[in-house]
Amino acid sequence: MTDDISMKMMMMKKMMINNNNDDFLTVREAAEIVRVEPRTIRGWLYERRTLSRYKAGGRVLIKRSDLMALVERQESGGKEKKSNND
Repeated sequence: MTDDISMKMMMMKKMMINNNNDDFLTVREAAEIVRVEPRTIRGWLYERRTLSRYKAGGRVLIKRSDLMALVERQESGGKEKKSNND
């Protein structure tokens, strides 16, 4: 049964890539790309303003382009500012 779920996940991921012209990453893959711990990625996902998540088959996926945009914002010092009302 696990193999069946894995196969479905792979097919869904391929469909998403083909439909959106963007690939999706797992939390672990995203962490490896930006060289942080997976818990850092999960924190960004929890904040929701920082990084968007997509769910497919019970797995959390992140668009590579969203991750790269976040990294670029942080490197340029354009980090989102909280308002004084927060």
